Amino acid sequence: MTISRRAFVQTGLLAAATPLISTPAVFAQSGRIQLNYATLKTGVSVIINEYLKHKRPDLDNGLEINITNEYTSVSSYYSDFISGTFELGIGAWDTYLRMYKRGVPTSLATTITTGTMINIVTRDDGPSSVEELRGKTVSAIAASGAFNMCKSTMQDLYDLELGEDITVQNVPSPAQAMTLLMAGNVDAALSWEPNVSAAMSRMPGLRTIFNLGQEYEEAKGMELPYFAFALRNEAIERNAETAALVHATFAQLMDQINADPMDAFTIAAPELNVEPEVLMQAYEAGRLQFSSHSMQQPEGRQLVREAQAFIDADDAEIDDAYFAS
Repeated sequence: MTISRRAFVQTGLLAAATPLISTPAVFAQSGRIQLNYATLKTGVSVIINEYLKHKRPDLDNGLEINITNEYTSVSSYYSDFISGTFELGIGAWDTYLRMYKRGVPTSLATTITTGTMINIVTRDDGPSSVEELRGKTVSAIAASGAFNMCKSTMQDLYDLELGEDITVQNVPSPAQAMTLLMAGNVDAALSWEPNVSAAMSRMPGLRTIFNLGQEYEEAKGMELPYFAFALRNEAIERNAETAALVHATFAQLMDQINADPMDAFTIAAPELNVEPEVLMQAYEAGRLQFSSHSMQQPEGRQLVREAQAFIDADDAEIDDAYFAS
């Protein structure tokens, strides 16, 4: 099934106007498992969603993923996932872990990107190292998983604390973080792709002085997972194969992106208001990496467990039930 942009937007508008009601799972006439999914209309999510609509690997893997809405507000997106408005969600794995620990019936199915997408960026006349951030001001989304991961990593590796040694200018979006930096209102910005490369294309001289995924890999010798897909537990309870099929779907999609990244970027770029070359720049620089790990496999679970222990040593344990089986 191919979803036209017009039909997709109309579906999104209808969903925004009418509250969704959870209904029992049904199977398409083809026998595929139906799964409700809402999208984020910002950032890397757009690359994943646009390529999903064009390539439809879900149909190859026994699923039919129905896109019900697209959100510009990340907080509204997560709130609606928590309330059960849709059952497949995209976001940082640690965000879904916090939901799980608060009693939200959710399980992690697969990871899709790495922590290399998260960076601290400065101008050419600004700090040239992490150590030089002491006493400076950084724009960032203080409530984001990216901020929490960077804060812990910088404490562990550099003995610097965001919010204490470094002043934080809180902003509502990763794009706004870069805007303040470009305007000269802050000394650095904590943001993530594609916002970082988009800003670099507009303002020569911007540079990264901290890459979360690279710092983690140097310290731990392993990949730091970041963006992931989680399922509401009721979807798994209806069909035990759902989580494995979600992983298979997005593992196939990540392989397709890595095989021909420019194809994926050309499709997504108009929705992100950037040129495809900007996204390719992030990919070739290693700041935008697509990598899928199944939470049905011990290797995938261990990557998440190790990351949690590194980020939050005081709350390192993760229940097995958090990982979709």
